[in-house]
Amino acid sequence: MPEEESQEAKKISEQTDVNDLSEDLRKVRPDPLPDGALLSQRRYEIIRWVGGEGSINEYEGVATETVKRCANCNSLVKQEDRFCDHCGLSLDQSLPEPFVVTIKESYDAEDFSVPSLLLQEGRHPSFLSGIEVFEDCPYERRYYWVVPQQEGKPLSEVSSFSKNEAVKWILTLAAVVPFLSEKKLGLQPSAVEELVIDDKNDIRIPAKLLIRESDPKPQLREVLSQICQILLERAGDRELGAICSEVVKQTTDVAELRARLSELFQPPPIEVLEWVGKTDAGRKREHNEDSYAVLQLERNHLSVCEGLLIAAVADGMGGHAAGEVASRLALTAFLQSMKDALSQWLEGVAINWTDRLADAFNQANKRVYEEARELANNMGTTLVAIVLDGSSAYLGNVGDSRAYRFREERLEQITKDHSLVQQFIDAGLLTKDRARFHPQKNVITQAIGLERELSVDLITTDWRAGDLWLLCSDGLSDMMDDLEIEDVLYSELNLQRAAERLIQKANEAGGDDNITVILIRGR
Repeated sequence: MPEEESQEAKKISEQTDVNDLSEDLRKVRPDPLPDGALLSQRRYEIIRWVGGEGSINEYEGVATETVKRCANCNSLVKQEDRFCDHCGLSLDQSLPEPFVVTIKESYDAEDFSVPSLLLQEGRHPSFLSGIEVFEDCPYERRYYWVVPQQEGKPLSEVSSFSKNEAVKWILTLAAVVPFLSEKKLGLQPSAVEELVIDDKNDIRIPAKLLIRESDPKPQLREVLSQICQILLERAGDRELGAICSEVVKQTTDVAELRARLSELFQPPPIEVLEWVGKTDAGRKREHNEDSYAVLQLERNHLSVCEGLLIAAVADGMGGHAAGEVASRLALTAFLQSMKDALSQWLEGVAINWTDRLADAFNQANKRVYEEARELANNMGTTLVAIVLDGSSAYLGNVGDSRAYRFREERLEQITKDHSLVQQFIDAGLLTKDRARFHPQKNVITQAIGLERELSVDLITTDWRAGDLWLLCSDGLSDMMDDLEIEDVLYSELNLQRAAERLIQKANEAGGDDNITVILIRGR
């Protein structure tokens, strides 16, 4: 701090009652507090003075009460808490640690009026408003703003992100614009680089980026317009960025911003054109222990038609009767678990399909596990399932049955096998091509019904017009490599004939196992 400024603060301080600070004093930066100073009834300790800017000092500090950090979600909680407030995980293995903070100090309460306002509004989740704003009198009345030292990564330091992430962040920002407009708050023009991406990959607005504006609507639209363009350009879609920027500029009613942008970003629901399912015992098995199920629904309200499709493939194991029973029980329990969600969907309720899939897989596992214990056998089954709703695809997988997506003449395996050879591939000990011929290729590391507890792979991805989905048992994928499957799907547009050709080719390659195929195409 410059010597003349320090002397001026002392002079004004001596002439001014501590409860009636002059306008001149408010414009001066206070003398720094010594290391070890305690604030807010000894709740915070000053570690060191970092520096200052304008009328504000900045300190590194620490809360005098230690905290614990959740090993699962990285959240900080009170030392005495046994479970995380955010994710519910036990904190038995979490060790106490100091809570390091940044403390800002000023003579003028107005310097911290914006974070104070945000804190009064109930800690809005889109803002980084800090922990608290308070006043204290170490020598004379001063005001303090306490902020956690680490709350995420500035957007300028995020090296890459997807278009879906950029869209999610833009919609979050658009949703808070009406709030900012109501509170007469604008955004700093440089906001785009200083926005923060937190540990949950959500975008947050630091309170320091907010400024007082008598009519913030034009300013907010201008800054959000720039943010849209920059984010989408960095995500690789310059054209959409320009369109998005123009939409923001033209939307004078800020309450409509999010809805207008949602319409721009949300593609129309994909209509299921057709699907086909086929299964075959193969050439070396006497019985077919595979099962599959497809359920297709359609709803129409106010002349808007929407479709939903759920499909699943189960490949039973455990010998004759046991494998057949396991695959049938798994599919039955899976679909029964989906009944409530289907009813809600027909009523127009938005469904969290990821959670529903997890529940359905666990119900399938419970049903098969209990039956296996009752019959005292080793029955089990793989299970791969897909939910196609709107323009989104939700998948779940346990075992080595697979889901593929054929898009723009290219086949992509979406699920990942739970198998011994896949572990060899992940470890770099085996190539995918050689894995098909490995003597232990049929050894799976997880299946429905083998253990009481289950870990399900859950995947969410997009579904575009023209995409073709393939669900299959390993009776297909063990007999044909991806290029061979891709060639059939490329050359045969008729789904019935494509499914028949896939089964035929798998049999011609040896037909070592039961073969099940589901093909789904939309527009």
